[in-house]
Amino acid sequence: AKDIVGEHDFIVIVRGKAVVVFEVKDTPFDEENFSTKKNSSTKQLEKIANLIDGIGKRYAATVNVMKFSVFTSVEKNSLNMLDYYNALSDQETQSIVFKNDLIFFNAWWQQNITKKLKSSTDYSNIETILVGLWCVKKKKVPTATLR
Repeated sequence: AKDIVGEHDFIVIVRGKAVVVFEVKDTPFDEENFSTKKNSSTKQLEKIANLIDGIGKRYAATVNVMKFSVFTSVEKNSLNMLDYYNALSDQETQSIVFKNDLIFFNAWWQQNITKKLKSSTDYSNIETILVGLWCVKKKKVPTATLR
């Protein structure tokens, strides 16, 4: 298993309100690695948002896609000294979920999802929670790409 690098990405469907996409990055803390992973996450989130929008258009539906980059090993207060992080817009910084947010995830959800969607606090409108995608890349194994 030491040759396998993987991560879980999640999609949460809030019935009638939104599709919430979490692109998970587990990265050691340094500015270069954080900026590379953040840029990669942003690109991946755009691809999935375009896919979801395309599916919605196929069925004449407008889909509210909320996109978040999750950094499971980075604490927010550790980024204040990074030039890259300080140069991000408010919208970009608000789209990042940090290690400490995961510890208090219910509070994070209330602030960043429930309030923005003006949905109820009971989670009965959650259609599917944590549809996990296990993305695995083994060394020297060819991978397929979606076009």
